[in-house]
Amino acid sequence: MKPTQTSLFRPTARAWAFWLGKALFSGLLCWLALRNVTLASIREALATANLPWASLSILTFMVGLMIFEPLRLAVAGWLPMETQPALVRWFTISLESRAFFYLLPAGIGQEGYLWWKLRRQGWSHGSCAFLVLVVRMTGLAFWIFALVWSLRSPVFRGASANLLPGALASPRLWFAGASLLGMATLALPWVSARLGKVRPRPFSPWPWVGLALASAGTLLVCVLSFRFGAKAFSIPMPLDQAAGCLALLFMAMALPVSLAGLGLQEGILLLVGKGLGIPPGPMLGFSCLLHLQRLAPALLGLVVLFVPGLQGAHPSRQGQTPS
Repeated sequence: MKPTQTSLFRPTARAWAFWLGKALFSGLLCWLALRNVTLASIREALATANLPWASLSILTFMVGLMIFEPLRLAVAGWLPMETQPALVRWFTISLESRAFFYLLPAGIGQEGYLWWKLRRQGWSHGSCAFLVLVVRMTGLAFWIFALVWSLRSPVFRGASANLLPGALASPRLWFAGASLLGMATLALPWVSARLGKVRPRPFSPWPWVGLALASAGTLLVCVLSFRFGAKAFSIPMPLDQAAGCLALLFMAMALPVSLAGLGLQEGILLLVGKGLGIPPGPMLGFSCLLHLQRLAPALLGLVVLFVPGLQGAHPSRQGQTPS
């Protein structure tokens, strides 16, 4: 029996306990990050923030996300021999999935929704897992390369010393890791086929080129929106430092310890900001903007989910057959 869509909104008691535990730990992280910061400095930063730059930051993030993330799914979705949704369907699935971004750590709730949607279209579990892995591994490799770019700067390397002590601050180490991850991603179709989990299409470089370009587009949009948000709080943040901060945030938020990055994000920004000589008030005001950035597409995804007619044709009624 297939799960109904409403079952996705009925979490079990175990799930509620898990979320409560994360919320409590997030509260602890917030207390640790804010215990030496006056609330007056945060209120002042929010009150004096430049609204045009803040609005541009959110708009850039949302528009870029709605362009490049569906493209990443569509290109990666072409690799296995499965039914191919139209590009507009990838767009709606991607947007709907943002509504589940906060349910589980590291966006697993979003990926679970994507998996469920593709299963209803007839995809195998192996192909769903393959798509999730390819998209996640490609994105992670690009963010590690962004961290390598940032760590080449002595200023950022010094500012992140508390987060990346000793050998962890070596750009060569991270470059080697990103390169290995990229090679593992390229080998994933062959490995999946050998395990009998996926029927990959004959190799062509063009889907991989398209996936790399779309992933680079996502990274660029995130970095630009980060820099625009920093400008809203008069924080000097060159592109390489913005890329490094985001890479550290995304990798830390992959840990299943925080609810929506609360507390974890604030701690990282304060540590990096201290190394860059930036006062806590503006950094924490900026953190509020970053939370709003991620919340906005999640709320839009909820609208698409619940407003009749916005989801388009149901995948189970499209009548497509696997290619």
